[in-house]
Amino acid sequence: MEHFFKRILWTAMVAVGAFGGAAVSAELYVLVPDDKDWMYDNMMVSIDGGVTGTKMENAPGRCGWYQIVWENAPDEVLIYPKNHPD
Repeated sequence: MEHFFKRILWTAMVAVGAFGGAAVSAELYVLVPDDKDWMYDNMMVSIDGGVTGTKMENAPGRCGWYQIVWENAPDEVLIYPKNHPD
């Protein structure tokens, strides 16, 4: 299955935090494609290329959006529906 939206780079994310080499916290918000495999499944995010995954939470007050927060922003993430990781 092809997913045009599967890999998200941090250029599409809002990162906030300190400068000068300090840790940067980050929030990622994702609106999934209008596709049943995405809309009716749990959204997962991986920072190691899909080896492990973490369930994203529904974003409060944002219908259809998912979110995740990190203390240290990863360089790249992979987003996929839990039951369709391909």
